[in-house]
Amino acid sequence: MALRRLLSDVTAGLGDQHTHKTLTQALADLGMPPVEEGSKRERVERSLAQATDGRLLQVAERFLKTQRTDAPTRNLLQDAIWAAASPPEIPLRTRRELARALDPGDLVQHGTRFMALWTASGTSTTTSALAARAREA
Repeated sequence: MALRRLLSDVTAGLGDQHTHKTLTQALADLGMPPVEEGSKRERVERSLAQATDGRLLQVAERFLKTQRTDAPTRNLLQDAIWAAASPPEIPLRTRRELARALDPGDLVQHGTRFMALWTASGTSTTTSALAARAREA
């Protein structure tokens, strides 16, 4: 499972952040089973290996809440959590009504920078044109 591999990478540093004494509680805080024998690295690896697939989402969510990580790693974890979740189906009509009701100017704090990104991506559309397109959809 991709989530298990990702969690293996991000939890590997737990051994460096904790002593043997505090590692057991750190694993428990993440929802991982305790492992008392072995080096800190082995304990983290075995604990994750013992965690059930159904528990991995909870481990990932708790990791995001309790541990500091860089933005790319955080984004990967969030993407994995969201991909595993089953979001409610939003009907096309509802999405269109939301698009009509939203003003893109209210969603973007720095419109000129946003539009520069939009233009750099190969699309040159003004905010008002975006709003009009959303209302047409």
